[in-house]
Amino acid sequence: MRKDLEQMKRAILLLALISAPAGAQTLSKNGLETANYKYVAVRIESATVDAGSIDLTEDRIRTHVELRLRSAGLTPGDDLMKNKAFLYVKINVRGAAVHIAVEYARRVVFTTDDRPYRYVAKTWQSVGVGTHAGDTAYIMEGLDAHLDRFLNEYLKVNQK
Repeated sequence: MRKDLEQMKRAILLLALISAPAGAQTLSKNGLETANYKYVAVRIESATVDAGSIDLTEDRIRTHVELRLRSAGLTPGDDLMKNKAFLYVKINVRGAAVHIAVEYARRVVFTTDDRPYRYVAKTWQSVGVGTHAGDTAYIMEGLDAHLDRFLNEYLKVNQK
């Protein structure tokens, strides 16, 4: 009985984590397109003390994200300007709460008053919030759900 209750709690928390109101959104119709799609620059941020207390480090997150990209046939790297785009992953842990954001940002150009402006902007994002009960593997499952969304959409747009 106790085991069933724990499994049900995990399922509810995972659903809350991957189905936050923001969900996966494409902020630009073709914001994921890139000429050299096989290369994906990666930026990781997890600068909270609470994340370290459950052994969730930036290195651990980076390794996980890079392995997922490689398994999809992509080459992760750290040259943010190679494609003028990058995958940004942020996990923020505060007490029992966790916020996961997976975003794709790229250089965009827009014109106002006949002047072009260049800016780095999010063109795709998937975010979620939930609780983690100190379970790092559970947080990584939530991250995987967001990475699945990114990889599905990214590869669909770029593999024509």
